[in-house]
Parts: sequence; C-alpha cells; structure tokens
Amino acid sequence: SDGARLASGSRDGTVILWDLWRGETAKILLKLTGHNSAVESLAFNVEGNRLASGSEERKIILWDVNTGQALGGTFTGAASSVTSLAFTMDGTQLYSGDARGQMMIWDMSIDSWLNLACQAASRNLTQSEWQRYFPDQDYRSTCEENEVKALSQN
Repeated sequence: SDGARLASGSRDGTVILWDLWRGETAKILLKLTGHNSAVESLAFNVEGNRLASGSEERKIILWDVNTGQALGGTFTGAASSVTSLAFTMDGTQLYSGDARGQMMIWDMSIDSWLNLACQAASRNLTQSEWQRYFPDQDYRSTCEENEVKALSQN
C-alpha cells in the first residue's frame, strides 16, 4: 500500500519480499518457503501486512509480511494452478482464480477464523497458538462458550 515492498514468486516455490526503499538497489527483506512448485500469483491486502501466494500445486498460503510466518494452514481446492489472487478492499475475502477458469472466494475475517479454531480445538487457543496465527491481534478468548463454562465452574 505504501510502495515500499514488492513480492516475487519463483519456479522453485520461493516467495521473496523486496524492500524498494533501500537506495538504488532493492534489498531482500524475507525469503518465504512453503510451496513445493512454482509460485504463479501473489496479492497484498490493502494494509500491506498480509500476502497471499498461489502455486502450480493448487494451493494458497497466507503470509504475515512482518514476520514471514505462514498464517493458518494452506488453502486448497483449486482445480489447477492458482493463477490469480485479489483481496477485497476490506480484507475480509480473498478471491482466487485457477488455470481452468474456476474462481473461489476465501473467508479472511478474523472472527470467522476464531470460530473455526474454536470448532477444531474445542477450547480456547493458548497464548503461543494465538501469537502464531494472529500475530498482530491482541489475545482474546477464542470460544465464548468455553469462557462461560470456565466462569460457571469457579
């Protein structure tokens, strides 16, 4: 969003974040690894703190560009290579397109992710789990019903 970073994807599955404000030559900020085949599409969210990368192996990874950590698991389901990605202006959805013309819409809202985490774990996330998946968010209860149960047991 500020023009200070550029992302590039390579055939070896690496994503590189470049710093464009370091003088005459761009400097590598981070090398992101997680794909096993060519990275064919990239998209920053409006705030510039998230990057989605899509690959020939039909998967999408969401990255925290400040830490270089993958957020959550991979997004799969494309019929073929993920060739296009775009975030909505409010960042709550990610659109992907594949080489066969299939388009998918992915829910990116924190509240939806918290709900899924609660359903999967049947408990509140630990502080370390929270930091891994939501590094730029303050810790809070993941599962409201677990909070109610904990309070009623005291």
